[in-house]
Amino acid sequence: MKKHEKSVGSHAGLLLLALLTSIMTLLSACGQNPTSGDLPSQAVSAIYVLDSAGLLKAIRHDDGKLLWQQRIATQGYGYSGVLTVANQVVYVVQSGEMSSTVTALDSTHGSFLWHTQVPLVKDSSGMLRQETVKVVGNILVAEIDGGQPNLPRELYALRTDTRALLWETTESDSCCRGLTVVSRDTISLVTNHHLATFQTSTVDTFQTSTGRRLWQYRIDGPHEVILGMTALSGTIYVSTPSIVWNGVRVQSQTGKVLALRSSNGTTVWTRTSPLLSYIVGAASGVLIVQSDMGLEALRSSDGTQLWQYKEAGNVHHWFSYITVVNTTVFVAGNSGFSYADIGSILQALQLSNGARLWVYRQTTGVITLIGASSGTLYCLLKSDFQYKIAALRISDSKQLWSYSLDNAVNYDDAVIAS
Repeated sequence: MKKHEKSVGSHAGLLLLALLTSIMTLLSACGQNPTSGDLPSQAVSAIYVLDSAGLLKAIRHDDGKLLWQQRIATQGYGYSGVLTVANQVVYVVQSGEMSSTVTALDSTHGSFLWHTQVPLVKDSSGMLRQETVKVVGNILVAEIDGGQPNLPRELYALRTDTRALLWETTESDSCCRGLTVVSRDTISLVTNHHLATFQTSTVDTFQTSTGRRLWQYRIDGPHEVILGMTALSGTIYVSTPSIVWNGVRVQSQTGKVLALRSSNGTTVWTRTSPLLSYIVGAASGVLIVQSDMGLEALRSSDGTQLWQYKEAGNVHHWFSYITVVNTTVFVAGNSGFSYADIGSILQALQLSNGARLWVYRQTTGVITLIGASSGTLYCLLKSDFQYKIAALRISDSKQLWSYSLDNAVNYDDAVIAS
């Protein structure tokens, strides 16, 4: 696709504002994870959700019945924390002003296993911190933001079997980061510096066991920001729209998708894309990319476009989560490009050609795709200040059960299917 330049009237001005809004929504203005929302299809036994009041619940996958619940003491001015599940253990990670807390619970019964604190180098001075957490084997890696724009972010790793702190590092002051697991001993970190002026984005890859920085890739363009990253079969994929804004109009707008070797960060291939270029996820040798208010599938080995899907009419959603089951890709889209609530959709598309099989609509609010098993999709539905977990049949989107939550779920990382 060709690069394009155009002066901007009202439509492009609104498009820029929409993009800025979408960036800030995705990254939560310096804290949310810019890595992509690809979710594994796996055998699911329960859905775990941590609400804003600190109540952790396990909901049975087949009928939506409550298995157990535990109260988690909140840290950091009422912030309840984020979840990850690995090796039949639920990990709750929270961060306050001076420390990060990890609580481990048995995923089957909800019993407390252990609790530890990791001191943080910088005091957030009363400001809320946010986290991104991954478990790789028996190592938990946590990325903690500084809580304030001028404070650096911290990264630490501890062993889940001994609770020993393996390493801790403070990264330079930056706006937004996000973790992606590349292999059993490699993890990559996205950095977006100075988001408001679209300057400087890097990908850093660390050895999980030691914290040693293996390599860094710096985005060439002076006005590019990484809006998506995922890893598949030894390759890291990043997407970077580039916008030049002179205060009055958009002067130029281009974007690209890059494939990087996970071993050394060298470029495998580059594909020029429209302005809105965001990797939603990857599976089965295919990248799913938000592109020009639609979706396109790229072959992961060389970036060749396989198919394109565009919504009918003038309503366009921002697609942010996918999962693939067998030959079908399921993708959730929300009101990313509109100040009005245009509702949300969950679509089933044929992986081979992008043909739509069915669509599930919610007239208001947000659909968050949590995960999938062989015959069921699991979603968090938010609408009119109501929150519920829903199970949908994969073949036709029929709702099998739902579980209403008493309190809000403020962060997507606070709900997981495992």
